[in-house]
Amino acid sequence: MLEKLVRDRVPELAPISDENLRCAKDDREFLLLLRLKLTEEVGEFLESERVEELADVLEVVEALCGVLGSEPSDLLRVKTSKKDRLGGFERRFVIRVSGHLSA
Repeated sequence: MLEKLVRDRVPELAPISDENLRCAKDDREFLLLLRLKLTEEVGEFLESERVEELADVLEVVEALCGVLGSEPSDLLRVKTSKKDRLGGFERRFVIRVSGHLSA
């Protein structure tokens, strides 16, 4: 049987029987489920290009921060630091590379 992580209020809003609902047993499983959910949500965004899907990606990223012992504000601080050091993507630079691509 396939299992997937759902938002906290989904069990209230959708008819889900108790036998089809459980909580992640520990942080390790929760991290795995969040990683799978991140892949799912990014895929949905890539397919639709809708801002609602980006909001779902952000929700998963914030949950990942929590399970990894950080706060979303920590993530924002790191993001700002990297942007200050390396810039953003406003200028839309594209480089030609050979071999393996890396961020």
